[in-house]
Amino acid sequence: MQIKTKFGTLNRSTFKKRLKTALDVKSLRDSRQALFDLAKKKRYDCPDGRLVERLPRTNSAPVEDKLSEDIYIIFHFIEGENNYSDMKSCISKWALKHNYETRSSQRLNFFRSDCISQSPKAPVNDNALQRTDEDDDRMSTIFAQIAIMNDKFEEKFSRLENQLSDIITQTENDILNLKSNLVETTKKARRGKFSYRTNENKRRKTNQ
Repeated sequence: MQIKTKFGTLNRSTFKKRLKTALDVKSLRDSRQALFDLAKKKRYDCPDGRLVERLPRTNSAPVEDKLSEDIYIIFHFIEGENNYSDMKSCISKWALKHNYETRSSQRLNFFRSDCISQSPKAPVNDNALQRTDEDDDRMSTIFAQIAIMNDKFEEKFSRLENQLSDIITQTENDILNLKSNLVETTKKARRGKFSYRTNENKRRKTNQ
C-alpha cells in the first residue's frame, strides 16, 4: 500500500483512523515491519534492534491502535521528521538495552586497548589487570543502571504520550461535535427567521 500517497498529508488522528479502516491487524504488522526495514536503509540514525511486539492486553489500547501509531511514527521518521524519541518507543526495550550495553562494552574495550597501546613501557602486572577488570565490572553496572533508568523514563514518556494522544483525539471530536451543533443551530435559526417573515407577511395581507 502506498501510505505516502493515501495517508501522507493527514493529521495523526485521521491517519490512524483511515489506516485501521483500510488494513487488518496482519496487514498493519506487515506494513509496520516493511516501513521499519526501509527506515534502517534511509536513516543512518535509525534505532538498532527489532520492533516491539504489540499484543492484546487488558486495560490497554487495542493492538490496531498501537500498530497504526507505530506506522505513523515510522512513516514520518522516514520522511525526515525529528522524532527519534518516538521511534525508540517502537523498538523493543530489551533490544535497545542489549545494543546499548554491547556498544558500551565495545567502547570500554577500545578505551582499555588504547590506554595500553599508548603506554608500551608501562609495566603490566596482575594487580593492574585486576583493577582494570574491576573497573570494567563497575562501569558495566553503571551502564546497566543507566539503561534501567532510561527504560523507566521511556515507559513514563510513552504513557504520557498516549494520554496526550487520547486528549487530542477527544478534543478534535469535541470540536467536530461543536461545529456540527453550530451548523444545525444556524439552520434552525434561519428556518425560524424565514417562518417569522412568512407569518408576518400573511398577517399584513390579512390586515389590508
